[in-house]
Amino acid sequence: MADPQLLQYISQQEHAGVRPEQIAQVLADRGYTQEQIAEALSEANRASIDPHIVSYVQEYARAGQTPAQIQQELVAQGYAPAQVRKAIIHYFGPGTLPKHHTIMFACIALLLVAGLGLLLHQTISTPTIEQPAQINPSEQIGIVLGIARDKGPQAAIKECQVRLRNRDRDLCIMDVAILDSVHNDQLCDQIVDVSVRDTCLMNFLDSTPSVCKRVQLRENLETCQLIGSLRT
Repeated sequence: MADPQLLQYISQQEHAGVRPEQIAQVLADRGYTQEQIAEALSEANRASIDPHIVSYVQEYARAGQTPAQIQQELVAQGYAPAQVRKAIIHYFGPGTLPKHHTIMFACIALLLVAGLGLLLHQTISTPTIEQPAQINPSEQIGIVLGIARDKGPQAAIKECQVRLRNRDRDLCIMDVAILDSVHNDQLCDQIVDVSVRDTCLMNFLDSTPSVCKRVQLRENLETCQLIGSLRT
């Protein structure tokens, strides 16, 4: 069984929106082995699946909603995106759908084929305006990190603020701040969400141990101090 304090740290980081690969990198920098990290991430993943969210996923799935629709609905209701993703994967499985969904989608496909003639007629007779493809936040952040490397962190942060909103914007700024070519804890101060800002600061414990003094949330401060003690 993994160290309970380590599991607590992983849970807090995931709740703050930090991706597993980033958590793994921080732990590796702290001296944990790959086996310890993999075991802790796996155990934290199992422990953090919220049965209430799973029940909502099941309810929406039975109503005919797709995983993407369910994710959008639950996140809009205020559930943490990481928790929602875990619940959806727990219910649907990685890359698969239950058989009853496959049958339902087949029926929908038949209905669409039946109306294909009408749709083609409308498409030919009515000019359409092609809408630009939507880029998800992860892709936006990837673009911004490229800007950070080419034009510097301030230009990248400006792009974060233009392209993204709310928590996604803050996560974008954090990714810029902790980028190897940037590595500037002062950029964390531009993050609005306190939890994300704390997480951003804790990424600089190796180079700037004093960042714990700037962590605001009590549970994050305790985690920061715990990680600091593990370094010594």
